[in-house]
Order: sequence, then structure tokens, then C-alpha cells
Amino acid sequence: PKPALACFYYGQAEMLKEAFLDAQGSYLKGLNYNRIHYKCLLGLYDLLMQRKMYAEAYEVIRRMQKYFPANPKRLASVIRLAVINHKYSDIEQFYTVFKELEFRDDEIVRYMCAGLIVSAQHALGADPKSGRGIELLSQAAVSCAGQPYFLRRVMEVLSEHRLSEPMASVLSRFTPQAQTETDYL
Repeated sequence: PKPALACFYYGQAEMLKEAFLDAQGSYLKGLNYNRIHYKCLLGLYDLLMQRKMYAEAYEVIRRMQKYFPANPKRLASVIRLAVINHKYSDIEQFYTVFKELEFRDDEIVRYMCAGLIVSAQHALGADPKSGRGIELLSQAAVSCAGQPYFLRRVMEVLSEHRLSEPMASVLSRFTPQAQTETDYL
């Protein structure tokens, strides 16, 4: 029974792989007719994400982000994929889009702040005196709207890189109530 079961699973895997290639081919064919067809881009993106093909999914969602209005859920996905694919320089472009959003839910704020902090760590790792890294941390401190976790993370990164000058402005962003809690102390 075990060899038969293995053959069954192998056959299922082959069928799934074939179905994936067929679906991918259909989406790519549609994009040959119209390179910015929304439903083809979205379908291809979903397909690539299911297959954990993050680099390819990032390119597709970047194209969508370029041509179609931003929404918080898609922006969160773009930020996540930028970090996964080590595209830290793209985070600054997404911050511009983030600032223009009319509504920012907690999820997009978390993704944006986390993306800014990771990008800042990368910039400071490459050049510890980087004004760019400090600017990214400043943007995270502003964007987190006083959330102690992110303010603490900004302070930790500044401390790791022995950058005491910008710390005072970050500390001032803690609310009076948060100044009695562990993150501030």
C-alpha cells in the first residue's frame, strides 16, 4: 500500500504542478495582450504567493502598485515582499504612498513602521553615520503614532549604532501615560 500511496501523491503533485503552469501561462498570455490587466496581474500575484515565489510576486505587485490606486492591504503586501526580497531602498517610495493614504489601519501602520526600521538597520549597517538611516528611523517614530513598541525599537536601533543625538526627539514622542511603562523606562 505504501508504494501505491507514494505514486498517488506523486501523481497529485505532478497534476498540481501542471495546473500551476497552465494558470501561470494563461495569466502571462493575458498580460501579453494588455500588460497592465488588473485581474491577470492579481491572479498571477496570488498564484506566485501560493507557490512562495516571492521575488516574482514582488515584481508583479510592484507593477500593480505603479498603475492602480494604492490600498492599505496591497501596500502592506508590497512592504512585506520588499523586506523579504531585500529591496530596502524601495521602502522610501512606499512611505510616500503611505503618507498619502486617507485611511491607515493598524496593520498598514505596523508594516510601514517595521519596514522603515528594517531599512534603517540596513542603511546604518552599510554606513553607520548614514543620514538616510536616521531619517528612516525618524519617519518610523512619526508614523507609529506613539505606539511604544515601535518607539522602543527605534531607540534600540539608535542605541546599537551609538547615535544619541536623535534619541531625545524619539523619547519626546512617548505619551505621558507610556512614560510610566516598561518600553519607555
